[in-house]
Amino acid sequence: MKLRNLKPSWCVFVIAGFTAASVEAGLLLYEGFDYSLANNASIHGTAAAANGVQGNWTVTNTGPGTPSITYQTAGLTFGSNFLTSGGGALRLSATYASGTNVVTTATVNLSATATGTVWGSYLANFTTIGLSNGGSLLNGVATTMEGTTSNLKAGVASNTLATDRKLAAGYDNSSAVSGNFAFTTGTTYLFISRFTNVGNTLGGGVNGVATTWALTLSQYENWLSAGATEAGLDGNYSVRVNDTATTGSSAYDPNGHLMLRADAPDNNGSSMVAIVDEIRFGTALADVHVVPEPSSVLIGLAAGVIPFIRRQRMS
Repeated sequence: MKLRNLKPSWCVFVIAGFTAASVEAGLLLYEGFDYSLANNASIHGTAAAANGVQGNWTVTNTGPGTPSITYQTAGLTFGSNFLTSGGGALRLSATYASGTNVVTTATVNLSATATGTVWGSYLANFTTIGLSNGGSLLNGVATTMEGTTSNLKAGVASNTLATDRKLAAGYDNSSAVSGNFAFTTGTTYLFISRFTNVGNTLGGGVNGVATTWALTLSQYENWLSAGATEAGLDGNYSVRVNDTATTGSSAYDPNGHLMLRADAPDNNGSSMVAIVDEIRFGTALADVHVVPEPSSVLIGLAAGVIPFIRRQRMS
């Protein structure tokens, strides 16, 4: 595993009133959307503040209707055993009106390089999944600022009917999808992905494989209890999908862009609306699911218990 252009630093997070610090080891990117923007403001042109990205966010909308990506001051959480920044999130909305597909994309330049195995994760909560003929919500690495081509991606896609909700994984610009799965609205899912042989030329028996697992909170908690191993993911997920590439190459480097994209194809009623938060890429599975440190919990408890004891003594 080779890492370049990533400066070691300390990141401080706040979760449920507790403060925790973690050292970045193989963490390539962390975006918790901790920006000083108003609720429902566009993130277009906002300078990236996350670790592992650089430059300004670019939002590109195509097609009729009102596709948009806006900042939400209330971010997503995933129980007490998943560390979050306490920042906001992004709301992606694409609804078909008439004419052509409706697409909204947000991208920002990467600032780190990695080869070999790369892991990714993010949280998503779906407000509307009413898609058909190829609609999707995807997170990955775009090779163009407009996000027209992308790789190393994971998300939710449809097929023919709006009820065809599938998990998607893509190693290159194409994607593989699972069988139908009942992704429910109003539920936060954790998407964890593994991408092999990133940055290597494929062929001659060397393949690139993208694997994505989707977990509910209870499945995540069960996985942690079982040891949070890579093999354990296969016993604690809602749905999983693999995508294999046998030729070409997919890179993770500063020529690429972190990408979020929602597509609503040209069918009446097609719509994708979702909140996305807590995006991570790293060189190990442990980099993309960060558990709060026990010491931070003790500090948080002490901060609440000591004043209570003092009040009891004074009464």
